[in-house]
Amino acid sequence: MPVPRCAAVRRDGRERGALASSPTATYCSHHERLAAELGDEAVRAGRYPSRRTPRDATPIIVEEAMATVATNGAITPAEVRPLLAKATAASLEEIQAALLDAALGATRENWATFTCPDCGKKHRAQVQVPDVRARVGAIEVLLREGLGKPAQAEEVARPSLPANSKAVARLSWDDTQHLAALLFADEIESVLTLGGREAVRERLSSFSDAQREVLRDTLADLAHA
Repeated sequence: MPVPRCAAVRRDGRERGALASSPTATYCSHHERLAAELGDEAVRAGRYPSRRTPRDATPIIVEEAMATVATNGAITPAEVRPLLAKATAASLEEIQAALLDAALGATRENWATFTCPDCGKKHRAQVQVPDVRARVGAIEVLLREGLGKPAQAEEVARPSLPANSKAVARLSWDDTQHLAALLFADEIESVLTLGGREAVRERLSSFSDAQREVLRDTLADLAHA
């Protein structure tokens, strides 16, 4: 026994066209439920709301396999760096390949304007150009981690002279001793070599007669003061 077509009409007025649910049925399974709910007249006239059930969107999660280091429970802060070092060592080949790929083939998208040789019109197209900054950064990481950082000389602190009397007054006793040693280095050497009196006599022997007379008068005035 042949199966008839569904007698229902679509909501846009066209015939349903689907087969009925059975040889003796009038409607398909979908419209049988609508007829039981809304009546035959509504189904045959196409006066019924859409009952399409929206499908639940199922997110697709792509997980990339990564090398991990097994840990037993909680870890202390002191164990973080060793564990990271182990994870890095476990993925050394992948890290090396990624750095080499970035150093040799990193690209970025850029817009370029060109003139068509046939029609003469200008067009814009998106092209791939070398990403110089990414390549240089990857090369620096490879050189730094492979060869180590270049040695750098420490900057030597240069002493500065006191700018005024207040700065001189703030000098420590050690700095004052060093300053005196620098200013009177020759005199100190003479005192240590010849002795105090001999050093004074040697210095006075280089004075002229006028200088000796001024010194004699000054000492006399100090003695009677």
